[in-house]
Amino acid sequence: MSLDQSLSVAANALCVIAFLAPAPVPATKIAEQIDVNPVVIRRAVGKLVSAGLVRSVAGAHGGYVLGRNAQEITLQDVFAAMSEKGIFERANASPRATCPEGEVISDAITAVFSQAEAAFAQVLKHTTIDTLLKQAEFA
Repeated sequence: MSLDQSLSVAANALCVIAFLAPAPVPATKIAEQIDVNPVVIRRAVGKLVSAGLVRSVAGAHGGYVLGRNAQEITLQDVFAAMSEKGIFERANASPRATCPEGEVISDAITAVFSQAEAAFAQVLKHTTIDTLLKQAEFA
């Protein structure tokens, strides 16, 4: 699954969990609400659990609950939980050692990508799960 898809699934899952709080929400219910296979939800929520954004509640009426308050969970937190890399992958984009022009271009591209990632991170840092629910007029 691509990063934008996994970030979207995770953010949607957190919104469903927050909206249905305080009751634990099973993966099947989350999957039903956002029209995704429950296996995809379990994988995404597993990463959110590892990051402390979600807790698992065992038992017949178990499921997932937020690990922190919805006002405290930013999309930057979600992004960090879902991605081991930045938003731009540059595999096989290195210039040849004998190409000084390619080195300069590669450095320029890296600088632009770094600026874009910083801007992306700023937007995510200022957007919480609670913000999303309010924008959707659910909270």
